[in-house]
Amino acid sequence: MSETIPDSPIPAGTSQGNIFPESVEPFSVTDKFVGIFTEPSAVFDNTRATGPRVTDWIVPLVLFVIVMSVGTLLKFSNPEFQIFMREQQQKAIQEQVTAKKMTQEQATMAMESIEKFAPFQKVASVLGVVIFVPVFILLATLVFWLVVRFLFKGTASFLLVFAVFCLTLYIGTLDQLMTFLLQTVTGKWYVSITPAAFLPFDQTSRVYRFLSNLDPFIIWSLFVFGIGLYRAASISKAKAFGLVYGLWVLWLLAVSFIKIPGMS
Repeated sequence: MSETIPDSPIPAGTSQGNIFPESVEPFSVTDKFVGIFTEPSAVFDNTRATGPRVTDWIVPLVLFVIVMSVGTLLKFSNPEFQIFMREQQQKAIQEQVTAKKMTQEQATMAMESIEKFAPFQKVASVLGVVIFVPVFILLATLVFWLVVRFLFKGTASFLLVFAVFCLTLYIGTLDQLMTFLLQTVTGKWYVSITPAAFLPFDQTSRVYRFLSNLDPFIIWSLFVFGIGLYRAASISKAKAFGLVYGLWVLWLLAVSFIKIPGMS
């Protein structure tokens, strides 16, 4: 990555040609992969200058989905996880019976159906990852772009924000790999690189759920994404990081304190 990159983001309303020389070449996939960990500002400036490329989003997205799919397969192959899932399903169905939304006979039939479907759960879960992850990222990108474009008056296109979002997935992929390694070493499917790793597993605990989502890799990737919005969209650092971490805090509180069906 030898291009000369300006130290400040492109001012709103300024054409790229007035800031970057026409000879600027896009970084290679390898340069951007390494740069996300070492020089994210240079990566995002180059992406803004040359325009988002297909490889900016398809490579990190596909890599992330593949790693998540493999991890899902490994998790669903773990006998302890299978027992945990069955117990949660039974709790959820029993809650329906207790609430008189389902008879005991219907509950029995539902559990029998779940047992029959069990062999296909791994495949269904992988398909869920393949479908849900790209859709989630597209929707998240839309939210960020709408706020940046119409509330903050930023200059980035939807595709540029999407590329910036996807490039940060390289950090998420590393997070997944480190988590799989930790789970393999400990033999525990629920272990993660979070403060919750020091507590007994208990998803009924709001504190445990909160701590289990305090992933340092996520905090890191959000910081890099904030840099991306600041550099690529020509908005202030305060707006970029406020938006990124503000939405993350709302998500964190929601997943931590909203009651999960099947858990008391």
